[in-house]
Amino acid sequence: MKMNVIRPISDLRDNFTEISETVHETAQPVFLTKDGYGDMVVLSMESFQSMQFESEVYFKLLEAEREAEHTNKRYSSKEVLAAMRGAIRGQRHVPVRVLANSQTGHGGDHAVHQPRIPRRPMH
Repeated sequence: MKMNVIRPISDLRDNFTEISETVHETAQPVFLTKDGYGDMVVLSMESFQSMQFESEVYFKLLEAEREAEHTNKRYSSKEVLAAMRGAIRGQRHVPVRVLANSQTGHGGDHAVHQPRIPRRPMH
């Protein structure tokens, strides 16, 4: 398990190159503190885009699971693959909406573990 990198925000000014190298080489965020409180997170563009993609996929699966709760319609793997091929080919109407199976995992190996840094009180 990788250790979270937590640094004071002044390091962003004083050691920018080192922080940049860290986020790019490790693909992990650097957590910055101000006066001992969590203030900012620095990520590489690649890590940020990956996180956005994973979040979008998660929310689409969540939406599909909710939809599946309200219908008994299920699709075979052939129907799903045909719909995916149609989407790839750019068909406007995709014949099948993919419904997630609530029994599948949620990608636990990719979970983001945030360090316990006290947050500054909001004013």
